[in-house]
Amino acid sequence: MPEYQVNIERKRIALLLSPLNLQRLAPGLRGLVGPLCEFWHINTHQDEFRVLRDLERWNPDGIIAEADPVLMESVVSLGKPLVFAPGELVVEGFGCVSVDERAIGSLAAEHLLERGYAGAAFVGHDDPMEVLWRDSFCSVFSKAGIKCSVWGLTGRSYARNNEFTGTLSRSCVRWLERLPPGLGIFASSDVAARTVVEACRDLRIEIPEQIGLITSEDASVMSGLISPALSQVCIPWVRIGQEAGQLVLRMINGSECTHRIQVEPTGVRARESTQRINCSSGLVEKAISIMRSELSVRGNLDWLCRNLCVSRRRLEREFSTKGYSSPMAYWLDLRLERARELLVADPSKTIKELASSCGFPNVDSLSGRFKRTYGEALRDFRMRLRGTYRDLS
Repeated sequence: MPEYQVNIERKRIALLLSPLNLQRLAPGLRGLVGPLCEFWHINTHQDEFRVLRDLERWNPDGIIAEADPVLMESVVSLGKPLVFAPGELVVEGFGCVSVDERAIGSLAAEHLLERGYAGAAFVGHDDPMEVLWRDSFCSVFSKAGIKCSVWGLTGRSYARNNEFTGTLSRSCVRWLERLPPGLGIFASSDVAARTVVEACRDLRIEIPEQIGLITSEDASVMSGLISPALSQVCIPWVRIGQEAGQLVLRMINGSECTHRIQVEPTGVRARESTQRINCSSGLVEKAISIMRSELSVRGNLDWLCRNLCVSRRRLEREFSTKGYSSPMAYWLDLRLERARELLVADPSKTIKELASSCGFPNVDSLSGRFKRTYGEALRDFRMRLRGTYRDLS
């Protein structure tokens, strides 16, 4: 039986993207790679002449390009099927896949308000996308009666290559010094967030206790290397890549494109940078919540007060009003209760392990507190539990 070879010409799609946007969209585009489609990346972080030269040499069937105003006119003039992604750039006759930018700012503001931050600030660039984030972020706080401060990263100071600059940090320090405590900050990118983190360290401002910090999901390698871990508004980059790839293929195959595709952010991923108890709760309740969540931390009263942004005297007075002896006595009781629970659950644990797990400085401290509270030596209680477990077995 004769063999027939069918030549199917693969569609060539150029990706005019920065390295970061390539990293964002590539996972969604991978499903289209195969016998019918191939991609080639042209880095937009080079001069316009090189970009257009490379584009002309490769002669793609279609183009996916980020919304770069500098390149837009030249790329549109090529007359190729073209999809702008990611971005809000809408040009008649061409496609656009974007995320709801206003929803990103609103989600960031709502999260910070839920965490009880009494002030608001935005740190970002002045490009159209981030202006939408800023305006929607500030609008939510404005409705709550809170004025939003803005610190803009200028075109000159903004590090496109994600490199930290000392000049940027010093400028951020001067800005933060003028702002009140209890601030919730939305940083538009990892670069902006990292700048805020460095400035807070210089000023000895604690995150998240004194300042909360949230950013958009950059999908960059750096986002996982910043400490404290950053809370993020989650952007569905995989879906944006999928939609952009499918749309440009439809356009190449002759489908008319008369609309844009907009996807919604998927929520907020809460991490360490906003893990603060809501200030609308009572002070004693907030203090107890922190105590319960930090039983393994050997914190003292000063540490607790810094987390709550209150003085020692006020915290002790509030505990007294509620009928408790003192904040530290209450915290010790919680630690002791936890140590006892751990030992009952697993009598093979050593007293040293219990002391370490429950925030006691040493074995003697835990044993002494246990004897005074329960009237029985901790070693005897442990031996009794182990004997009971052996009998049951």
